[in-house]
Amino acid sequence: THQIDVVTDCAVINASVNTWSCPSDEWQSIENYLDLTRHAIPEQYTAEYGFPAPDQVELTGKGSLRHLHPQRQLWKPFDNADTQTAIATSPQAAVADALVGTGTLWGFNIGIASTGGHGVPLQKLDAIHHIKTGYYQPYTIASCANDTIEGSADERPLAFPIPPGVVPQMLPEHQINNSLLSLPAFPIENLSRAEILQTPGLEWENRLRWVELPQDPFNASAIGAVILLPIIGPSPDEASGQKILVCTLGAGWGPSTLNTSTQNFGSRGVKSGISDPDSLSQKALSYKDMVPHPRLSDAENVAVSSSGFFLVPAYPKRLINVSISWAQYLNPLIVDEGVTVFHRLMQANISDRNPRVSAAIILPCLLANGLARIGIESSLQGDLRMTTNAQGESNADIDSWFRGKGDAFIVDPEQSKEWVKLEVLSTLEGYAYNTSGAGPKVAIIFLLTYCTFAIAHTCYAGISGISSSCWDSIGEVTALAMNSTPNLLLRNTSSGIADAKIFKLPARIFAMPDQAGEGEHLELVLGDQEKNVIEKRTLKVNRVYG
Repeated sequence: THQIDVVTDCAVINASVNTWSCPSDEWQSIENYLDLTRHAIPEQYTAEYGFPAPDQVELTGKGSLRHLHPQRQLWKPFDNADTQTAIATSPQAAVADALVGTGTLWGFNIGIASTGGHGVPLQKLDAIHHIKTGYYQPYTIASCANDTIEGSADERPLAFPIPPGVVPQMLPEHQINNSLLSLPAFPIENLSRAEILQTPGLEWENRLRWVELPQDPFNASAIGAVILLPIIGPSPDEASGQKILVCTLGAGWGPSTLNTSTQNFGSRGVKSGISDPDSLSQKALSYKDMVPHPRLSDAENVAVSSSGFFLVPAYPKRLINVSISWAQYLNPLIVDEGVTVFHRLMQANISDRNPRVSAAIILPCLLANGLARIGIESSLQGDLRMTTNAQGESNADIDSWFRGKGDAFIVDPEQSKEWVKLEVLSTLEGYAYNTSGAGPKVAIIFLLTYCTFAIAHTCYAGISGISSSCWDSIGEVTALAMNSTPNLLLRNTSSGIADAKIFKLPARIFAMPDQAGEGEHLELVLGDQEKNVIEKRTLKVNRVYG
């Protein structure tokens, strides 16, 4: 379990200023996501179809474009578990920046790469850059339930939903209480309902309070949260009570892939995915009592799980325990508006009648964004490996880099002991020709053989043959045939040719005597002919025939 500690003071922020280093930075992207969700379809259809959500929303790093992926959980521990559980994930900002930086260096230097005399790679071709091993990104999950505090004298135990995305075998099922909340829950003893009412903030705000959840029984949980919903009217001591939401969050680092592409010295957005989604889906099906989410087929489960998955112990692999002191920075005060980030996001509620839906989306998004921003000030380290050409010019050692013969950067072995080393696989997409394998070699042999015969035939016809422009068209050949004496070999072909051997007959053009005996005309003659006939009837060069 990884403990996330306190960062620099980010308790107060300005809505128009991005510090880059605070966990809450770019909270506006979550607001944009909620707004897109709320306006995805015309309002008159929301009662029937709900609020369809976009697949992702854009985040920016210091040098890259990333995406935050919120989505519904795919699997439930058992039938009566929460159906509004939400997952969120986002690429680590520092790693995404480093991948884009590597791709940009590739784009700038590919023009000077040697291709062994075969020209320079076209700069307009896309280069795809992957990180496939050794990379982990945060995956978060949240489950929320409604509750009410009946004034400061309410002594009922406070309960939180069981950790979402955890198989039943990892939880003490005998401690699960099904009567305290509408969802299966575990009660806690270290926090009273009266203490919850003392949460700082104004009663008309959505007030967020982080709660430390004990790992026994909240196994694999990261942190808890209590949300005091806005009160309109009398205080909770004088009315029906303070409505609250109690939420359990999980978090972990999951092995993932990262990729981007560069073109014309520019980089596109960074995309991420689970390393092996198909095997994870199959593993989920193997757990006892595990059921797919309602209204999702197995095929959809496999397809969607490529961007988000949370099912402990299968995935993510390294669980995170978040401290309250660090979590406070996910919900700073927006000083120029006088409200907190969480309240501002809840105001973009996708369902005014059920704020639980919004909270279950906002909390994992805030946590995933904050975890992904850890180390955002980090950057590529080391110096590019350089080489000197025959003219004494110094350039990056791109030949070695492109051919996989060495690292692109030179680093000090002592300084780099604590650095993170990731392998970037780069591929240049475009047209290429090679002779690798038996197939191309056999094809080349056949092609050369054909070319040899074609050239030999052309040379033979050009040296030994003669040609004429008398029969340049089908009409002229037809006239020649009509002027020729009928041939017995063509008997029974007037209504069609039924035998292919007709096409094998040799054809010649002979000079035949006119009936008046004063001249000659030409005829098309089929079949074999005697030698003396051939010699007598062969056409004479530069002679005019009728």
